[in-house]
Amino acid sequence: MAGEKHRVCPVSKLRGFDNALRGLFHPPNKIFGPHVKPGMHVLDAGCGGGFAAVALARLAGPGGRVVAADVQQEMLDITHRRASRLGLDRPLEYHLCDSDRMGVQGRFHFINAMMMVHETPDPAAFFHEAATLLHNGGRLLLSEPRGHVNAKAFARELDHAAAAGLSVHSRPAVALCRAAALVK
Repeated sequence: MAGEKHRVCPVSKLRGFDNALRGLFHPPNKIFGPHVKPGMHVLDAGCGGGFAAVALARLAGPGGRVVAADVQQEMLDITHRRASRLGLDRPLEYHLCDSDRMGVQGRFHFINAMMMVHETPDPAAFFHEAATLLHNGGRLLLSEPRGHVNAKAFARELDHAAAAGLSVHSRPAVALCRAAALVK
């Protein structure tokens, strides 16, 4: 996949899937609750409009740290406005990623990679970087939209994750997605 042209979801498409109905399809407490507890350090990789970031901030609580990271400044701005509107400025931090790497500082107990790995220029590099950011025993939730990532491509992503030292912990049900909870 390295060397191919990859496109990220444009801000103009955000309303099509990041709307009031999304919570019905992707209930945050059901998806993230088994993985995120108060006080944890969490990275929302490819945060988009902040749907997951604000849910993760609620779960991590004021003693936690949540970094919303994206390659598009406008997505980070939308996430910040959403968090402010909901009174969740803390524990959220915002990080603008490079086009080819996250470049986030720190170590995390949980990384959310929801519907974004297929948009990276090099999924293997993404998983290697993510593995270095995770504490031992930390988890990464990988979910990819079925409409963009077929079973074979998802299996390749899992192979890249395994090569980076991440193993499948469970296969949670995430509506409209292929998903795996990975552990370091």
